[in-house]
Amino acid sequence: MDAKLLLVDEPTSNLDEHSASIVREILYQEYRNDKGLLIVTHDKALLDYQPEILALHAGREVHETNV
Repeated sequence: MDAKLLLVDEPTSNLDEHSASIVREILYQEYRNDKGLLIVTHDKALLDYQPEILALHAGREVHETNV
């Protein structure tokens, strides 16, 4: 399917680091191909991949960037 928005919940949880890095790269490729991404994650490495980030902790904003 050619969805314009991907909703992804914990895509790298329970993966070894090699597999998690593959998933991160796939998500980044989708973003570069004009897909919208909404990712719920505890994987801080995903913060390096997204140009617009809103990080929440206990329901409060703790980090926001717009590159």
